[in-house]
This record gives sequence, C-alpha cells and structure tokens, in this order.
Amino acid sequence: MVPDEVAPGETHPAVNVEAPNLEQESPSVASSGGDLVDDAACTSASPFSYAELEDKLKQIPPGLTTIIPSAKMFEMVETLVSGLRGMAQQRDLFSDLLRTTDYMKAFVSRHKNSEDQLRLRLRRPKPVYPPLGGE
Repeated sequence: MVPDEVAPGETHPAVNVEAPNLEQESPSVASSGGDLVDDAACTSASPFSYAELEDKLKQIPPGLTTIIPSAKMFEMVETLVSGLRGMAQQRDLFSDLLRTTDYMKAFVSRHKNSEDQLRLRLRRPKPVYPPLGGE
C-alpha cells in the first residue's frame, strides 16, 4: 500500500505491485505466438459493449490511491481500450452515413432540377415554321 500523504521528492516502496512478467503471456501475445498484435485486428475478437464498459468504469473508484494488481488493471484497461475503439468505429460509421446522406441530397436536388428544366422545355409551345416552298 502507498500512504495517502507523500512528501514531494520522497519515494516509498510499493507493496502489492506486480511488474509485468514478459515470460507470462498475455491473451493478445499468446494468440499471436509471441509477436505483437495489431490493435485493429483485436476489435473483432472482443465485441464492444457499452454496458461492459460502464461496469469496468464503475470498478475504478474516484481518487484511487491504492495500486490495483496488474492482471486486474490489464483486464480493465483492455476493456476500456476496446470500448474506445468501438466508439471510434461507431463515430466513423456515423460520419460515413452523414456524408452519404449529403451526397444523396445533392444528387436528388440536381436530378430534380434537371427534371424541372425538362418539363419546362416540354411545356413550351413548339414554333410553327412556315412552309419553305413560298408559293
């Protein structure tokens, strides 16, 4: 445990702190055979859930002064990162939908204008030309 009050510049040894053990494989490293894993590839493995993200956020008490064991912290961080990725993907999809809607509005507007111009041209009276033979 780390004391609540620490004088500036003073260091205290932390108890219950686990340094990440590189020999121990994390789920993302284990699945890749020891190589680093592309973050974008992991999003499909763990689907995003607002409820799960909310639960994980509620587990982190405000003003946290104690140190959480690294395995539990890793799980919480992994969930939070996954949630943030999911939100970013949803934002990108929403932006794409808005852009598509804008393109559709512009297309419909141009199409309607060209239709209106064609209707006006068809409604104009056709000029009657006098015969060319001039009798």
